[in-house]
Amino acid sequence: MGNFIHSFISPYSFTVGMLWVSIFILLGLLLRKLKFPIRLTVVPLLLLLILSILRMLISVELPWAVLVWSETIYPAVVSAARFEIIPNRLIGIPITPMSIFIFIWIVGAVILLALNVLTVIDATALVKYNISGLPRDERAESVVRDLIGAKNRIRVFKTYGSPVPMVLGFSPYIILPDIDFNDDELRVIVAHEIKHCLDRDNLTKLGVGIVRAVFWWNPLFYILRQNVAFTLELKCDYYAVHNKEDFKHLESALKRMEKAYYARQKDNYSPHFAYLVSDKDALVDRLSLLAKRHDTPNTWQRLVNWGFSVLVGVIFFASYVFAVFPATMTSPDIPISFDCFRTDYYEDGGIYRAEENFIVDNGNGTFSLYIDGEFVQYSDGLFNGLEFFPIRKRGEE
Repeated sequence: MGNFIHSFISPYSFTVGMLWVSIFILLGLLLRKLKFPIRLTVVPLLLLLILSILRMLISVELPWAVLVWSETIYPAVVSAARFEIIPNRLIGIPITPMSIFIFIWIVGAVILLALNVLTVIDATALVKYNISGLPRDERAESVVRDLIGAKNRIRVFKTYGSPVPMVLGFSPYIILPDIDFNDDELRVIVAHEIKHCLDRDNLTKLGVGIVRAVFWWNPLFYILRQNVAFTLELKCDYYAVHNKEDFKHLESALKRMEKAYYARQKDNYSPHFAYLVSDKDALVDRLSLLAKRHDTPNTWQRLVNWGFSVLVGVIFFASYVFAVFPATMTSPDIPISFDCFRTDYYEDGGIYRAEENFIVDNGNGTFSLYIDGEFVQYSDGLFNGLEFFPIRKRGEE
């Protein structure tokens, strides 16, 4: 258990986890660009995006994982990251490339998270004081009742300030632009937004925005956010568009919105909504997928759905089969403060040179600490603060 807990916070497991997250994000981008299998079903891509975030959050080394010992690249990278630009003895805190990066990372994440909080507060105030005061769109709400029943709590409003349909609020509101859609167009648009409400996609986007804010320095997380937004929209398209007639009505509604958007640009849409205008390339891709989807039998769609979903799941679990550890590396001085250490090892105030000492992996999830070639301590997990010591296999000590 101790080894498992340590593995959860191990820098090695986190690094490997981030590597796998990057692979999953790029696979999602590849599926999106190839348009297969998402032309048939969006589930595998949606599952892949969910597992991308789970792989980041669950960065562990399982007891049965195969340890891959990196003898050159990983130790060199870690040693460079831990090089003391300003030595510990000068100011009491070592300044390293890693500590500088972590400081900048935290400052940037705090700023972006604060902006996310302000955006949520602003949107909440908008819903509470502006949108909720508008007259309800009874025609659109009748479509909602037809689609999901009379007991629904989804309210629909129409406003001149919105360029596109959207969902806002923790108790979802559907906001429609002030455009006179015909009955068929309205039905497809409302069905799309209902799916957003039922799945709480606005909260999913908020969560992904928070993840992107935390990992703001990694460009792949911007791709992840785009992939998630695209997938959520495509999921709702598939829910709303059941046949080629529905597709024609959606196309017609989109053309109306585009025409109204360009006609009203000088009027300046509400700044709360202006950023919601869809990426045109993403919209073209969605329409391309929708146009071809109904040419394939449902049985084939289900087979592809299950096949790719199983494949994605296998890749996810396979990512935990291997764990990477440095086999050898140099390191600056590391303070040691365990009471069980022999007194004669406290020279220089308890400071030891890491390259003079090492940890032995016993091969069963336990580790032994050696100093000057002598056994010092045994543990069922790597010692806190000592995970950067050279690690050797049993028999090499």
